[in-house]
Amino acid sequence: MPNWLLGLIFVLSLALVIYGWRQILRLTFGLEKQRFGWSDDEARLKFFSLRSPRGPGKRKRMQKYLREELRAYAEETGQGDIHRRARLALAAGYAGAIASSFAWILSIAFASQ
Repeated sequence: MPNWLLGLIFVLSLALVIYGWRQILRLTFGLEKQRFGWSDDEARLKFFSLRSPRGPGKRKRMQKYLREELRAYAEETGQGDIHRRARLALAAGYAGAIASSFAWILSIAFASQ
């Protein structure tokens, strides 16, 4: 497979990942805004100042939040299709990026022999 095609697949995969995280963050912003009753400006300030969880217990809680609470909020507000597309885009994007990276490494390894 030509290297330019692998590069194109990698870039498109990263675009899918960016799209997926953008939609997840948009849904999360709406959920937190509704949950705490924040105004738009207050929500923007507090939401973007949140820190990433550290430690295995906190990371599991964050994964549960993304899986269950965010999905329930999306279904409740009629945005369930956005949540499903975002999760699908993330899965496909990460899979495409990993596959194209491995294919590129293998093409380099076999080209040098």
